Amino acid sequence: MAKYSLFWIFGGVGLFLVLIRVLLPQEWIGCFPFPLDTLLSYEVAAYLFFIASPVSLLYFSTKSRGLFNKKSARKFYEALVWEISKTTDDNVNAALGVLLSNFEDICKAIRDNGEKDGMRQSASAILDVILSDASVVKILTTKRLNALQYIFTTIEKHNITERDAGIGVPILVRNLFYDKDSFFYKHLDREGLALPLNIYETIFDSPTLLTNFNMFDWRTLEYSRRRDMSMGVFTEALSRSIKTYLTTGNVPPRHINDGLKYLSEISWDVSLKIKIWIWDMDMGSGYGVSPLF
Repeated sequence: MAKYSLFWIFGGVGLFLVLIRVLLPQEWIGCFPFPLDTLLSYEVAAYLFFIASPVSLLYFSTKSRGLFNKKSARKFYEALVWEISKTTDDNVNAALGVLLSNFEDICKAIRDNGEKDGMRQSASAILDVILSDASVVKILTTKRLNALQYIFTTIEKHNITERDAGIGVPILVRNLFYDKDSFFYKHLDREGLALPLNIYETIFDSPTLLTNFNMFDWRTLEYSRRRDMSMGVFTEALSRSIKTYLTTGNVPPRHINDGLKYLSEISWDVSLKIKIWIWDMDMGSGYGVSPLF
């Protein structure tokens, strides 16, 4: 890569200048044009190149943009997987910083290249594997609202579909629905940045996202866990989706129907809980009301 090439090039030039200074006699050097006609000029030049060598490495090590390209796509993916596999918050946040700096290029690679292209396959693998990792999902959906919104808006901008992104986006949305610490719950509770930065608006007011991803199917929602979801969170998401469907007409009706089906199941669970609660209360008071109520 460029950073390693410059490191060795600058170091090699510095060493070459030192050898000229040591091996060539003063008489020969005096024949060179100015400023190469003095020993001091070689010493100064060598000194500068020796400084430039590690500085170039330091400079490129702080640059995180432009790391995902045709030549480095596979290595970029493998490096992210390796860093995230360490599972510490520091490592995951560092990997996320690099991912976000190159996320635009990753989405462009999916949009601009054919399905058999290696760069496109690596880009799709990043969206599929990295965005579905449990540690990444937890941080994005509970701690990094700006990063989460950037991911969704960039995916929308480049018209990325569920076929392109695999399970990455559905897993993110699933955790937003079920994790009580997620930004879906924080927004309804009017907490912090979740209030002005409306993640519901980013996802469910977008006909592109609602068309390219079914936010209410089995891939996104675990139907066996429906009792763990807040009714308020789900109705907020579904009502916004219905409004987007009615105002744009660009959302597949099946996606809305899946949401309505899931809502009916949540409603049944809630009504069943109420019936059981009333039954327990009545039995405790001795009235003996039927559980069918």
